[in-house]
Amino acid sequence: MKKILILLSLVVILLVGLSGGAVVDRIFGLKPLDKLFPKKSNSSPQQKIVLSQESVVINVAENVSPSVVTVSVKTPKSSPIFSFWWL
Repeated sequence: MKKILILLSLVVILLVGLSGGAVVDRIFGLKPLDKLFPKKSNSSPQQKIVLSQESVVINVAENVSPSVVTVSVKTPKSSPIFSFWWL
């Protein structure tokens, strides 16, 4: 019984140590770990653009030649099945 408790405590200590090391590496970016386990990086840098529906419409309106631009918005109608809830 004593051996099981010792083994269990060693496993818990090992797991806590590994988890704590991973958290500290994430927060502080330890350099020795980068030398032992280099991070994978792409050979060519890529530009990431975060798009929202509004920014797409704005970009289209700005990039067209000088002309009249009409932007229409359609909203979906609610289902008649649940319409009795919102009388």
